[in-house]
Amino acid sequence: MFGALLHIAAVVLVYWVSGRHRELDARRRWFAYGLAAAFVVAGILPTGWFSLSKWIGRVAMPPSLVLFGLMALVVRMRIRGRIGDARWVAAVAFIYWLCSNVNFASYLLAAYEAPYRDHPPVPEGGYQAVLVLGGGTMDRPGGDSQLTVSGDRVATVARMYHRGETALVVATGSNVKGMNTRERYESLGAQTAAVLQELGVPDAAVVQVPGPRNTKEEMAAMAELVKERGWTRVAVVTSAYHLRRAMRHAARNDLAIAPVGSDYKGRIPYVNAMNLLPSPRALDDTRAVCWELLGAAVGR
Repeated sequence: MFGALLHIAAVVLVYWVSGRHRELDARRRWFAYGLAAAFVVAGILPTGWFSLSKWIGRVAMPPSLVLFGLMALVVRMRIRGRIGDARWVAAVAFIYWLCSNVNFASYLLAAYEAPYRDHPPVPEGGYQAVLVLGGGTMDRPGGDSQLTVSGDRVATVARMYHRGETALVVATGSNVKGMNTRERYESLGAQTAAVLQELGVPDAAVVQVPGPRNTKEEMAAMAELVKERGWTRVAVVTSAYHLRRAMRHAARNDLAIAPVGSDYKGRIPYVNAMNLLPSPRALDDTRAVCWELLGAAVGR
């Protein structure tokens, strides 16, 4: 926490000095810039040389270089007296930093996942079927399949089967032509079934539903399957942040289904100098929540 405060102090100091560049003599300017650099180093060294090497590596990555480029542009504009333009660029830099900040993204995800942090109790006799939404698998270059960053969906439903919590797994989803990379499987349900078989779930325990292209269509297809087979105890497995949208579509289809979360990401990390640097994973986590909010806004 102390190291993070030193880094923030360094940024504020550089911003202040750049705005008064013409008022300060060279000695005071260099002293202020040197003090800012000392703040940055002091915020890292107490955690050890190993952490310093990791910090330097993160600095050299594109997300950090973009942020530092924007910050350098702000300083240059303020030195040249373009205060208005500098403020706009500073605002863009701040929004970019906030969206790519590990702590902000984690808090955001934790809040969005909060309603589904605990799994619902398994009904007596277990579920008759559990729906796993597509998006948890993809092709490897060698031709077989692998789990994606959302692959915990597939692992969770496999664990549920092996624990005796469900008799059947419903696998849905399809690769949308022109949107995704070329995949060996046109049906994500078929690909999920292939991976589940390797995880010990027999083909006879998997019901494939090809065709649905998004969550809306997947939940509608599941509602039709529930009516057709007369199931009364069913569940849906997807990423925890995605469950709000899945349950919204379930309600629209009058589908009574238990929400089972997976792929939880909303852990609250330490506030430190390392986590002040932009993280591509944090940027993607923020994007995921924004995508869900956009989907809610347009009824998807």
